[in-house]
Amino acid sequence: MSLPRSKPTNRHRSGYDVLAVPRDGSTVRRWTVPQAALSFAGALLTANVVLIVALFSLSSSRGMELQLQRTQLRSLAERHEALLAAAAEQEEQLTILALEAERLAIRVQELESLGAEIWQLLGHDGDPPVDLSFAELGRGGPDDGFGDDLAAAALATVDMLARELPMRFQELEILRENILARNHRLAHTPSIWPASGRVSSEYGTRRHPVSGTVQLHRGIDVAAPAGTPVYATAAGTVVFAGHRGGYGLTVVIDHGYGLQTLYAHNSRLYVTVGDVVERGDRIAAVGSTGLSTGPHVHYEVLVNGEAVNPRAYLPTRNP
Repeated sequence: MSLPRSKPTNRHRSGYDVLAVPRDGSTVRRWTVPQAALSFAGALLTANVVLIVALFSLSSSRGMELQLQRTQLRSLAERHEALLAAAAEQEEQLTILALEAERLAIRVQELESLGAEIWQLLGHDGDPPVDLSFAELGRGGPDDGFGDDLAAAALATVDMLARELPMRFQELEILRENILARNHRLAHTPSIWPASGRVSSEYGTRRHPVSGTVQLHRGIDVAAPAGTPVYATAAGTVVFAGHRGGYGLTVVIDHGYGLQTLYAHNSRLYVTVGDVVERGDRIAAVGSTGLSTGPHVHYEVLVNGEAVNPRAYLPTRNP
């Protein structure tokens, strides 16, 4: 008859024995580790592993975030440097613009003076009708957001004016020279009466009042009281002043351009050879010297040495 087996106790089913066997043969030691303790230790280890993995993941995420921020900061720094460079370039352009505008303003003032001079040379008073004032370039509203475009446009306008102004100056210089030449020729072209009086004899064939011969009367006779002023009818240089045969006391003025005028039968001369006279200057006094029947001035106009009708160079009426 067999004896019934004893049931294992709960201590053997719910835990583990840990033996410590010394090498020197001393007493073996034994510890009993409950199953609950082992489960707890396992759970604690698992929690630690999970925590470490989570911390590592968080660290990696933060590292990526920091790297992204560094990249963004680097991009912002580069953009800032680009903006500074653009601002410096714009400032340089505006400085160039200011200098060019100042230079052009001076040139335009010279252009205005030249235009006014030409206007006066043409015989007009006051200011010319064309306004050549220097306009403001590239002007815009405050903070309109188009500073770069305005600076570029203003520089382009200044450059265009800088290229066009010399041509404009050259054109006006040529015009001025032409007007000066025209005015000079007009000033040296006979255009007034030599004396106040009445015409007693016209240019053309006639019987000479003294000799009685028929011959060409080379000028116009203007009868006037003795001593009446005789005037130069245009600007020029006196090339003869003295007694000339039947002309009596005579003045001859060379006006250039192939033109000369002659004033004869004077009672007195107020100029000498070499004198430079202007239109309207008194050069002699009416007389009756030479072959003359009464006080008058005999007036001739010579073109390239040939006498022509003075009427072509006289106003219609003698004042």
